Amino acid sequence: YTEDNYLKHILAGIQYAIGGNDQLDYAKAKSPIPPDEDRFVKTQLVTGEFYEPTEMTILPNFDILILERRGGIKLYKHDTKTVKQVGYLDAYFKTLHTPGVNAEEGMLGLAKDPDYATNHYVYIYYSPADSSVNRLSRFTFVNDTLDKATEKTILEVKAQREICCHTGGSIAFGPDKLLYFSAGDNSTPFDEKGQKYVNNGFAPLN
Repeated sequence: YTEDNYLKHILAGIQYAIGGNDQLDYAKAKSPIPPDEDRFVKTQLVTGEFYEPTEMTILPNFDILILERRGGIKLYKHDTKTVKQVGYLDAYFKTLHTPGVNAEEGMLGLAKDPDYATNHYVYIYYSPADSSVNRLSRFTFVNDTLDKATEKTILEVKAQREICCHTGGSIAFGPDKLLYFSAGDNSTPFDEKGQKYVNNGFAPLN
């Protein structure tokens, strides 16, 4: 580290990594001023109506469609302030073959179509009981009823169901009208007896 040419080499590398290092003009930075806390009011709509609710989407008329993890689909009616069941999917929510193991699957994601007002499409990401997959499907929701006969499967993600956990599944439309979903890594940070691969307490990101 004393040779002149070597020091120039190191310095040139550092300068390259830094780049232009231009002085930024923060006077041009604009950000919205956050509203005061007293501008918001928390209103409890209903109580005791849901069993393991997971996701919701607000419809154009301010009705709210809600998923329950174990298969239920409920609707909060804005005009009457009441809740009713408007659909049900046979969802896998409990490990069948491995005693003492929890499951996180079920009704995982819900979003209305950006053009819902004209096409009445809703999208659900769920775990069907009859297949070891998580399924993204489109349904038609008309007259306060989810029409199961209109299901159009868009995507299926294979999943193991004997080891908990980390089952993601929230879905949302972006401003580009593309539908995005989160899959989770479907594994555990804990070692499981009899399993070939273990994590030794580390997050299973690899």
